[in-house]
Amino acid sequence: MGRGADRGHPVGGRLRPPTDPAASDRAGHPVGCTHRSAHAERRSSAPGAIDGLCDVLAHHPDIRVVGPRLVDTHGDPELSFGAMVSPLAEWRQKRLVRGVERGSPAARDAVAALTSTSHDVDWVSGACLACRTTEFLEAGGFDEQFFMYLEDVDLCATVRRRGRRVRFEAGLVVTHRRGRSRASARSATEQAYRRSQLAFYAKHHAAWAPLLRVYLTVRGRLPDT
Repeated sequence: MGRGADRGHPVGGRLRPPTDPAASDRAGHPVGCTHRSAHAERRSSAPGAIDGLCDVLAHHPDIRVVGPRLVDTHGDPELSFGAMVSPLAEWRQKRLVRGVERGSPAARDAVAALTSTSHDVDWVSGACLACRTTEFLEAGGFDEQFFMYLEDVDLCATVRRRGRRVRFEAGLVVTHRRGRSRASARSATEQAYRRSQLAFYAKHHAAWAPLLRVYLTVRGRLPDT
């Protein structure tokens, strides 16, 4: 799924203007809501959720990216935000996610607690996020080297480096039917993830990148070039 610029709009997603005509950024441009999805996955929002994301951007000029509370088809919350990706942060995030997938009550309770309140975060999931149009374009949009995975974390990192805020809004709920890409093409999805992981570490954690490559080689998970 390409994510280049097409007449100023991100390809592979869509910019949806808010219904409130007064919602605009300081430059007078309408706030664009990037509601992006991989073709093999689907999501649906509670009434007003997408407009709610746009309202957050409209009323808080220092917030440039905002994401909703993602839930699965059973209404259980997903961990759709986190700390800046690093070896320790990845381990913590994956431990919780895998715990939920295994049905661990402790992991489910932890995710429910983490997602119960709105707060600033390092990144929000690209499954559904809103970003000011001007910020998205000035930040360079989604980096093309991340075909699948981590492009959302990379965008949010760029936004935060520019002194802006990234926000998770617990009161805005979107249902995420996740895992369709992995289920239909597990090997290709794993390869895409590892390529993005290597590119991300090379860009943001240069000292860790060679060690990651060695680790993936030893584990037999180094992706094809």
